[in-house]
Amino acid sequence: MHYLSNLATDKYEAVRGKVQRFLNAGSEDEILFSSGTTEAINLIAYSLAMPRMQAGDEIVLSVWSGNAKGHRFYQRNGFRWVGDTYFMVGNHRDDEYLYMRPMR
Repeated sequence: MHYLSNLATDKYEAVRGKVQRFLNAGSEDEILFSSGTTEAINLIAYSLAMPRMQAGDEIVLSVWSGNAKGHRFYQRNGFRWVGDTYFMVGNHRDDEYLYMRPMR
């Protein structure tokens, strides 16, 4: 079992070099993998945006209108609804609700 685990880890890490070369990144250390979109967005927000936030700044996020769990999460975490927007995916319209929260 340890052999297969180590082999899988080696193969997974080898991809980092391939992605680095494909993107022409400066080093493999610049390549991060995430388990999904939400984790990737959180990584970006916390590494880039959060250090620059100051008192009085506000954060605005959008959530798909049909995502009831997302709406409850934002509301429980101090976000308030401030409007809505939409974007087109081909001929399909996706409605998004906008939530805002002041940063502390």
